[in-house]
Amino acid sequence: METMKTLPGSENHGRYSLFKRLNVLFVALCCLFASEGFDFYSYGVLAITAIAALYCLFHDGFFNNWRNLPLPVFFPLILAFYTAVSPGHWFKDLPVGDKMLASYVAGFSAAWFFPGSYHIAIFSLPLALAVSFFVCGAGGFSDSCFAGCRLILFSGNPNKLSFLAGAGVLAAIFASRQLKGRYRNFAIFAGGVNMLILILTSGRAALGATFLSILFVGVVFLRRHFLKIVLGLLISGLAVFFFLPSAERDRLGCAISEPSQDETLKRRVAIWDVAVAGIKQRPLIGNALRSFRKFYADYTTANYAALSAKYGEFKEDPSHPHNLVLGLAYMYGLIGLPLFFLAFVPALRLAFLHGGFIFIAFLLFSFLNGMFDFNLHRVAGSLLLFFPLGLEYGALARKHLKPDTSTG
Repeated sequence: METMKTLPGSENHGRYSLFKRLNVLFVALCCLFASEGFDFYSYGVLAITAIAALYCLFHDGFFNNWRNLPLPVFFPLILAFYTAVSPGHWFKDLPVGDKMLASYVAGFSAAWFFPGSYHIAIFSLPLALAVSFFVCGAGGFSDSCFAGCRLILFSGNPNKLSFLAGAGVLAAIFASRQLKGRYRNFAIFAGGVNMLILILTSGRAALGATFLSILFVGVVFLRRHFLKIVLGLLISGLAVFFFLPSAERDRLGCAISEPSQDETLKRRVAIWDVAVAGIKQRPLIGNALRSFRKFYADYTTANYAALSAKYGEFKEDPSHPHNLVLGLAYMYGLIGLPLFFLAFVPALRLAFLHGGFIFIAFLLFSFLNGMFDFNLHRVAGSLLLFFPLGLEYGALARKHLKPDTSTG
């Protein structure tokens, strides 16, 4: 049989096609984080990025070797599937599960194809937030940039912006470790702008989570720079009281000195009480996160007298339990909750072994912030948890299979 000959120039064409595909994927990854910073169609960009990632993995021959992948790589896929099915309320949490899956696939592809440059994509988040800040500043910070006296920029929600800005500070620190010269200084400057944004949002949960996360990664990963980090946190602490309006300073002071008198915390405790009732209602299979608003309305209506006697008047209409642990228990139950930790524990071990700064920083930040808020139903919440998870398992798969691919 006559062997098929390679046409002249076809090898160069193949390399050029690969180069184009990877360029498109890398741009999509950058746009993904930038779209969160600008609050501009981030759900659609996430979907496009995941599709582009799957397309590049397919053309790279990745799926031919899926049987040889390490077992932990599949755990997040099982979790996303269980979330989408949500047996407590069939397929109610499909929009939550698809965000988890898309974020994981995007992170996996970033580690697979761009192990040396995915920090640039992550840095797009603090960069976009900094640009948003200066754009609003150029317009004189109109009333649309604030909710009351809390900064919202383009996000429309101060708590969402505080969550993103806190993550932006950590992402800027991560990028500054990878960049050199003036690019490193640029990353530090962007991190400072994100810290200012965080302060002006008056997001107490995100502010505390950011400070504690920076201290932790400073001790674990950045010991040589620990004194600089402490100095930076002290300056940021002074900036809190310098830039915040007096009402927000009083609110922050009350939360620190007399947390039992804080009105926001009182409302949170009432919501947590209802979440616990929901957990008890379906302890095994969970309820599905997106059922919480209706459950809350039904439960508070049926138990209004007891709740008002305990917590006073309240007119909340929450779409989530405002606590990450309670939210996970409410949505997953005793069957699904172990799947969540099964997905993250092996990655956490890997991160500590090889110094996975961004995974540990984002994971710690998300759980600390999650003591008083819940973001997993948003693109930002899924992205900050499952993209770094994909990075860890993508690096593991790359090391295990040693693919012959172009790297960024």
